[in-house]
Amino acid sequence: MILVRHGLMIIGEAISGKTSAYKALAKTLGQLADQKLLPNEYGVTYDIINPKSITMGQLYGRFDPISHEWFDGVLASIFREHSTSVDPDRKWIVFDGPVDAVWIENMNTVLDDNKKLCLMSGEIIKMSSKQNMLFEPKDLEMASPATVSRCGMIYLDPNIIGVKSLMRAWLNNNLPKEIIKSQAVHIEQLCDWLIAPCLDFVLKKCDQYLSCTRMHLTMSFLKLFECMLDDMAKSFDDTTSLNNETDNENEEALEDGDDEESPLSVSDKKIAQEKLDMITAYFFMSIIWSIGITLKKASREKFNGFFLELCENLNGKYPKPKSLTFQRSVLVPKRFTIYDYTFVKKHYGAWSTWASLTESVTIPPTVKPNEVMITTTETTRQMFFLNKLMHANKMILFVGPTGTGKTSMINSYLHQLSKESFLLNSLNFSARTTASQTQDIILSKMTR
Repeated sequence: MILVRHGLMIIGEAISGKTSAYKALAKTLGQLADQKLLPNEYGVTYDIINPKSITMGQLYGRFDPISHEWFDGVLASIFREHSTSVDPDRKWIVFDGPVDAVWIENMNTVLDDNKKLCLMSGEIIKMSSKQNMLFEPKDLEMASPATVSRCGMIYLDPNIIGVKSLMRAWLNNNLPKEIIKSQAVHIEQLCDWLIAPCLDFVLKKCDQYLSCTRMHLTMSFLKLFECMLDDMAKSFDDTTSLNNETDNENEEALEDGDDEESPLSVSDKKIAQEKLDMITAYFFMSIIWSIGITLKKASREKFNGFFLELCENLNGKYPKPKSLTFQRSVLVPKRFTIYDYTFVKKHYGAWSTWASLTESVTIPPTVKPNEVMITTTETTRQMFFLNKLMHANKMILFVGPTGTGKTSMINSYLHQLSKESFLLNSLNFSARTTASQTQDIILSKMTR
């Protein structure tokens, strides 16, 4: 498509692989050029613009209302730089955002056979033969037929990539280095057994507060499970890393055909089994608090019964693989619902209720009521996951109606962080908030 059209649109839902597709193509073309495997081919330089994050004047350029001096916009500056460049590499401008008639209509002269960007200043910039305009929208609902007819179209369906591909990529690239091969195989078997049934049940038989797709729920699960695995790796002593190296050496020796394996001591076997139990329990917990957390109350009760039945291998439709083994102690207890438990590493790890982790608060008589944060079961849960995701540098979205304590819980947690390592910056957004105001607020907190 790049060879046929100088303007093209990569359309698809989030997590459908749009960004990865053009980045993979750019990297591949660069490698082919470096190794000279494809004649008359060059590397790729691309710039990414979110057209809806700035005004039309900031995008294309504007006249100053007082001095009438012309100021180039972001697109005008990048377009001119690309068109006048003597570098043989391909030049791509990627518009990562929704396509609508407010800004895209001014691109018609660029996308048609004229290949010219016409600015309000009267300047006309000719597109070079090495330039391409790439658009990365979710859909074309607001695009006009004039714009659509000028571009090449590529549609990416998230279902084509599928959950399995996403999980395989995560298993190959994101597992903590402390996870040995046998544990990685155990995780892969758990994924193959539990993820698809839980997704099918949640999306087909349950009502959600927040509508999520299969890919979004899977991504949420993988991020949370990665945080749990990192926490498990940190919870063991440094001496266990020597056991990991020994285990990996033993597995590599067996793969090479060596029949002899250095025997593990009783303590090593105990630690290995404890790790495997923790991995399994954290896997169960991650599914509950990612795939099963967006459900309404009645649907949570249904998912509770389905998940317990599935884990105990009582569901004939989704049987547990015969090669997958774990102790019954890692199963979620049945006394309460699965949402009432968390797995805590004490000695050998055990399920505990969130209520048992809630600490009582002593309120000093001089403290104002609005300065007191009373811990409940719900705040204990929220603080737990907020802490895990924050320290793993994961982005977090708190969702809930007004007055449910979202701001209070977040501020209470953030003010407990070390001021030497973290900088708190609160931004209030409204319909009139601009990109420049947001940038100014962020930069005001940074040391230059």
